[in-house]
Amino acid sequence: MSLPLLSFQNRHDKCHQESRCRSDPRYRPSRVIITDSVAVEMLRKFITQQDIYRHAEDYVLCKDTLYVESFNNACLQYVDKRIVFGTMNYTTRMGLAILDWNENVDREATSVYSRQTVANPRQRAGSKNLKAKTYRFVQEIQKCFLDTVRSRNGLPEPPRRHPAQEDDENIRDSDSGTDCSSDED
Repeated sequence: MSLPLLSFQNRHDKCHQESRCRSDPRYRPSRVIITDSVAVEMLRKFITQQDIYRHAEDYVLCKDTLYVESFNNACLQYVDKRIVFGTMNYTTRMGLAILDWNENVDREATSVYSRQTVANPRQRAGSKNLKAKTYRFVQEIQKCFLDTVRSRNGLPEPPRRHPAQEDDENIRDSDSGTDCSSDED
């Protein structure tokens, strides 16, 4: 018999040793105790039909909701709840949100600070200063788009730079004849 069924029958001998039901002598179950065998069978059937029971391997690593909340926050930066987007626009914005979140999800902290409030001096709220977001996915999207257009003969090839036209300070674009200086005056 499965552990949830035993708990509903107020039998806790298979519960973890440190569980409240085994360690607290004053423990009172918060659930209704099931004694009828038909009710036990109905509960067993209900529990075993649940997706989380049948595919437990998909849920064993879900110990907290940190990443889910982080992803939802990233989505809200691209897809505002108050604005109705068309299907194509919504799909594009969600794609950008996914790329942004995947690239920046586990950014390292540059520093950690903690502050103390005057109202409650014993409470210490700590927070991390994260490194700046990278947006490498934007360049990858641009390159992919331009390569697709070029493959359909819609754009000329990008200009090529020759080693003789480059020095440390100024780079001369061979096609336009303009100088691309690294120093802005």
